[in-house]
Order: sequence, then structure tokens, then C-alpha cells
Amino acid sequence: MTATDRFHEALQPNEENRSDGQSSHQRENRITGVTMSIPKRAREFMSHGRVMALATSTQAGEPNVVPMQQCWWYDDHTMIIGDFFMKATKANILENGRAAFTVWTDNPREAYKFVGAAQYLTAGPEYDFANDAMKKKTPGKDFKGVVVVRVEKVYDAKSGPTAGDLIAE
Repeated sequence: MTATDRFHEALQPNEENRSDGQSSHQRENRITGVTMSIPKRAREFMSHGRVMALATSTQAGEPNVVPMQQCWWYDDHTMIIGDFFMKATKANILENGRAAFTVWTDNPREAYKFVGAAQYLTAGPEYDFANDAMKKKTPGKDFKGVVVVRVEKVYDAKSGPTAGDLIAE
């Protein structure tokens, strides 16, 4: 099984994992086998409708950061971001398969950075999930594709003494 196959398998909803007795925000990362807990506040903070900064880079390290708003949690660790206009973001995901996104507010001061493996898809359950959610708001439009980010780490991103601290992995 290739790394891409393992990634795609790990993204599939799994009812067995949904009834395993763990809290709704603590599941086994099926890619690495490590249990990760995304803090509830961090997960809720990154809700649909909030603008995020999505960061990708080329294999050579050339960065790209863009604002995104069409995003949804697919499951406890998977963020899906809809593509209407992506060019560099799509190319970077296809090239190196990594992404980070951050969300923040000034009052009260709070921010989180999420980092993980990323994939660009134009079909399948993740694409359908995001496209169906978007169509409730904008009937008749379809995403060109979606970026699927499997979150591996969460950092505190607000200014102050805890800035950059790893808070979940």
C-alpha cells in the first residue's frame, strides 16, 4: 500500500472508531497510530465561516499563504477546504502534500495553528461532503476540488509566553 493509499484510507469515516468509548475529540491517528486530542476549544474555534490563513509551500520551500473561508471539519482531525480559485495552493499540495492553517481573534486574544498531511481531491466522499455543505448556501455551484488536511499537530499561536507551544499531537 502506498503512502497516498494509507492517507486516503485514514480519511475514510469509520463507525467503529466513532463508538470506541474515546471522547469525540480523541481518536487514533490511523496514519501514524498515535492517539491525538485536538483541544475542544481549538476545534470549535475553527468553525465554518471563520476566515483562516492556509499555508503551503513548494518542495523547494517557496511559501504561499491565502485566506480561505469555505472550510468544514469532516471528522475529528480532518479539515476540508473548498477550491474555487486555487492555483499555487493546489500545485503545492500536489507537489509536497503538507499544509498548515491558522485562525485568530483579537478580543479576546486567541489563535491556533494546525499542521498536517494534505491532499487535493476532485471526487470522493470528502469532495461530496464539502460540495453538499457549500450547495446549501450557494445552490448551482461546484468546487473544482478540495484540499483535505489530516491534522497532526496543533500549536498555540497567540502572542505571549505560550506562543508556538505544541498543545496537541
